[in-house]
Formats: sequence, structure tokens, C-alpha cells
Amino acid sequence: LATQLGYPSTEDDLTARLAHLAAAPLHAAWVVEVDGAEVVGFVHCFVDLRLETDPRCEVGGLVVDEAWRGRGLGRALLDEVEDWARGRGLVHLRLRSNVKRERAHQLYRALGFSETKRQVVLDRDLDRR
Repeated sequence: LATQLGYPSTEDDLTARLAHLAAAPLHAAWVVEVDGAEVVGFVHCFVDLRLETDPRCEVGGLVVDEAWRGRGLGRALLDEVEDWARGRGLVHLRLRSNVKRERAHQLYRALGFSETKRQVVLDRDLDRR
């Protein structure tokens, strides 16, 4: 599923990442399973703490398998995030989505999200200098 989002990942990669998230109390994740076995969707969220803004909940990743889209699973996952955020006293929910994911943007707008800005994302590997 992470690969469908554009982040190629192995099972070992995901196992290690989940271990880090499980140890981080300001992070949460949920999955959608079919028949108790096949994972067809996931969402990850976290409390975003910044000096310049009040704490808020941010969706770090959300994906539903291409074969399972359009069945309300993304909406259900975001409902879990909203409940988790409200339970922590957070009043603002943010998510970021690649500009090319127009179908996802339609869902987000239908759920009450509005676009507030566009930005450039810059990365640098720390092992190179």
C-alpha cells in the first residue's frame, strides 16, 4: 500500500516503521482488513507540535488499495483519526496530498477539508555534506 502512495516499501521496512510508531504516544495508525487477514487500507496520524501554531492532528499517510477505493474506507479511516484527535483535545485536522492525487482531493473536499496553501517540499540526506 505504501508503494501505491509512491513510497516503495518492503514488509521489513513497514515492520520497523510500525515499531517506531507504536513507541511514540503522539502517533496512531489504523488499518482496514478484509476477512481478518488482507490489509486493504491504512491511515497514520500524529500530533503536530510547532512553535508557531497550536497543536493539531496531521494525517501522515492515508491509502486504500486501488481495488477497494470508492467503498467508504478512506472516509472510515479519517473518522478514526477525527475521533482520536478530539479525544486528545485537538480542534484542527490537517492532511497533505500530492497535487496529482485529484481523486483523493475530491474525497477530502467532500469531507469538509479545504485547500489552504501549496508548497515546495525540499529534502536533503544527512549522510551527504
